[in-house]
Amino acid sequence: MKREIIPFKPIQRCIEDYQDDLNMYLILDAAQVSDQALSFIHEFQNDSRIEFYSLFSGTTEGNAPFEVAPVLLLIHDSDLFNDERFNFIHQTWKDEQALNIVLSSLDLTQFVKKMKSYLTVEFPDGTQKLFRWFDPRIIKKINKILQDEQVDEFFQGIERWVIAIRNYQDVHTNQLMILEHA
Repeated sequence: MKREIIPFKPIQRCIEDYQDDLNMYLILDAAQVSDQALSFIHEFQNDSRIEFYSLFSGTTEGNAPFEVAPVLLLIHDSDLFNDERFNFIHQTWKDEQALNIVLSSLDLTQFVKKMKSYLTVEFPDGTQKLFRWFDPRIIKKINKILQDEQVDEFFQGIERWVIAIRNYQDVHTNQLMILEHA
């Protein structure tokens, strides 16, 4: 994956080059914004322009409440970003490190299966732990956590992954990290 750091820009500007032949996923680390996340999910639960999926569903973490799970949003219609009710996503993108934008050729079933397979990792001593790859603070350092071969495997089928990088001392210097298929 090619890695680029650029100045921060609103979420709409990050997706304006979005290609119609790719699926657009947002991955929300709901544990960081749990109260607002649950309200947002309820607001859009019957909207056909978006699908929600808890990535903890069917895993050892499956009993965790939806509002603290990594929540996958499949965006069917990019006009959704202009909906006033979508403000939670815009604010989270601007103010928190809790949202990932992913463009992928993988359909929903393939993408969910792939990403769920990385939720638990086994350590050399045989213990299994939660791998919080859905937290942008972890994705930012993924090349230091995984070996090169593992990074290539993790990003297989993913064309672009974008996260916001916060500077809490000076929010005017926030940046974006773009990981793109080379």
